[in-house]
Amino acid sequence: MNRFPKGVPWVRYHGIYKDMTINVIWLGQDRVLGVNSVGTVSASLVTYASIQALQPDLIINAGTAGGFKAKGACIGDVFLASDVAFHDRRIPIPVFDLYGVGLRQALSTPNLVKELNLKVGRLSTGDSLDMSAKDEAFIIANDATVKDMEACGDFDSFSF
Repeated sequence: MNRFPKGVPWVRYHGIYKDMTINVIWLGQDRVLGVNSVGTVSASLVTYASIQALQPDLIINAGTAGGFKAKGACIGDVFLASDVAFHDRRIPIPVFDLYGVGLRQALSTPNLVKELNLKVGRLSTGDSLDMSAKDEAFIIANDATVKDMEACGDFDSFSF
């Protein structure tokens, strides 16, 4: 049974594991270009719709991100975000500038970090794969360890 609005490209995989319902939601593909849907808008929409339809107890954003070697990241490392912020949502108006950055703290899970030997760091999100000079300056100033294109969109969906 599809619990999402008719016509959306999102795909739900689900099953039961040790009396827990597990849902994995994929953003799907763009209907016109056939490429995978990426970015904060798609992530925010599907996360919000998933919360409404599935009422999960826990949301995990699992995906790819680029890590910064200068911050100790290596290819293949798995990170747990300590917090997330936008690096390309610039609104130079008092208070709106803070809204634009959207800094949100992630759930602290020290036992998970220890048990799985995960690295922890700030995750910076933007809607472009490349990194402009302004993006890079923000990422460095805000001490980000990894960069992705969806996490802050997910947080926007459930931070109210």
